[in-house]
Amino acid sequence: MTNTVPGYSPLFGEVRGLARKTASKGKKAASSSIQSLIKKQVGSGFFKFMSKLANKFGDNGDMGSVGLAGDESQRAREIAKALKQAYPSATDAGIAGILGNWMQESRLSPSAIDSADHGTGLGQWTFTRETGLRNWLKKHGYAWDSAKGQLEYALHEPGESGAFKAVLRMTNPAAAAKKFFAGWESGGNEDATGGTRISNAEAAYKAIKGHAKGGRINSNELSIVNEKGWELFKPDTGGLMIPHEASEKIINGQNKKVSIDARTNLIVQGNADSSTVTKVDERIEKRNNELIEKLRQVLGANDEGGLIV
Repeated sequence: MTNTVPGYSPLFGEVRGLARKTASKGKKAASSSIQSLIKKQVGSGFFKFMSKLANKFGDNGDMGSVGLAGDESQRAREIAKALKQAYPSATDAGIAGILGNWMQESRLSPSAIDSADHGTGLGQWTFTRETGLRNWLKKHGYAWDSAKGQLEYALHEPGESGAFKAVLRMTNPAAAAKKFFAGWESGGNEDATGGTRISNAEAAYKAIKGHAKGGRINSNELSIVNEKGWELFKPDTGGLMIPHEASEKIINGQNKKVSIDARTNLIVQGNADSSTVTKVDERIEKRNNELIEKLRQVLGANDEGGLIV
């Protein structure tokens, strides 16, 4: 650089202590010298502040390995875990909004390929965006169908990562799904699947959060239960999910030894006409009903044979 301002060093010219570095020193030496020079000008507190800012809004986390297996509910939980590790500002609601769209696009399969437009992966990247995805994955050593690679690319995709992260920070799954569909996913060319994407997002939100602390399950809605590994539960009507501790008490109650005296004493004097027989039947039926009700109260059973709280 030849043009200079009197009294100042060139902005991109020679800086004392950094000029004429030999190639063997490499980028690390230059970077270290630059940081030392900046610290002298702004103080070390600047770097601490920027570090805290990056922790809050940046991509400082490592999502670790991402192995997607099982049903959509299991894959949703694994993707959510990875995104939270890589981007700590991500919320369950924001992640669910994105997954609600991706469930519609790829069923959360990183190897999905759309035969119509060659949409690729979890987010069904197409055309120039697909080219960008594949080039980035190859450059960074990922297979084209790597779930981790695709998630990392979504967090760093040129021109799109800002919108992706903005949705990740949202606090309402339905609103997040709607915003993601309108922007990142369709670029404003939304089709008639918006309602499905919102429903998917709400289901993904519940799958991510689970019901370990109890809560209601809506009619015709998929939810996770945990008996022998993760299982899906889709009730025909609304119901109440009972927390683990309360469930244990109810289930353990079935093991109580119950002693019920089922004897019915009946004395008939003289001839038993039809009215007498009717009265006998009514008395026996009443007694049996009383015993059944007592049994229900002890075991905690309802009319359908299920358990009540």
